[in-house]
Amino acid sequence: MSGTLLVTESTRSYGEFRRSWVRAAFERYVRRYRRRLVRAVEEERARGPVTLLTARQLLGDARLPTGVSVRYYDEESYKVDSRALGDSTARLVADSWPSAESAPELSHRGVWLPDLLTISRSIVLRMEIVEPLGILEHVCREVDPDRVMVLSGASIPERLALLVAERSGTPARPAAPGMVSSRVLSVALRALYPREERVRLRDEQWRRELSQLKVSTSEELVAAAFAEFDNVSRRHATVQVDDAGHATIKDEGSTNGTYVNEDRVLPGAEVRLVDGDRVRLAADVTGNVSLPQGEPDPSGLSRNGVR
Repeated sequence: MSGTLLVTESTRSYGEFRRSWVRAAFERYVRRYRRRLVRAVEEERARGPVTLLTARQLLGDARLPTGVSVRYYDEESYKVDSRALGDSTARLVADSWPSAESAPELSHRGVWLPDLLTISRSIVLRMEIVEPLGILEHVCREVDPDRVMVLSGASIPERLALLVAERSGTPARPAAPGMVSSRVLSVALRALYPREERVRLRDEQWRRELSQLKVSTSEELVAAAFAEFDNVSRRHATVQVDDAGHATIKDEGSTNGTYVNEDRVLPGAEVRLVDGDRVRLAADVTGNVSLPQGEPDPSGLSRNGVR
């Protein structure tokens, strides 16, 4: 096949945006992006065959000209060699850290800090760079385009598409280089990466320390944590995590009850908790159980979840 391969940015999960106003702004951005994308497809279709590589979220229910072949990032991710992507990710991660001898400042209280970030960094590199690159190389081999177009050229997948085209000698350029909103979003996301690294480091350190402790919610801790809730008893429930990471919850004869996945825990009875369980104290206090687990294998992950 020949013609034009038009590449857009990949999707963002709404879960990445915690504030409602940020989600609303992103929805407006998607609507504007979609209109410009349709216009670019129409312009390229007038010149010849078009293959569009995009995200479902960005295309939505937009109507495209007849004869346009659409490929989605999520579907294409299952067609690439997962093992090869995992090997590439491992090499990138290994090369991204200095040695402990050359950077002693990265040791804190006897812990080599990169060890806490290796898995999370592997996942980020896999999702943001290695997998999009693998998808682009796969699609380019199958489509064999005469030229490659990217919508704005601001996102990582679009910049990777330009590099793939350059390496193969295929003409490439942005269709709408003046899309200021796309460039602003790209800059904002890049600026958040250092913050996300700090958050991951903090969470991993907390998780490691938690896994080494036996935690029991004493009467004083419960009272301090839930003092604002009138329907939670002063001695309401006890949660324990043993050395193996197994957790249980026991109702201490509370007035308004303890619930696990909406099943009431009988007073004095211990119920085993597993990762993902939903716990409710009385009517107002709810939370999801998150227990220390073995580290995931990045080679088995994709942007869309576990393969």
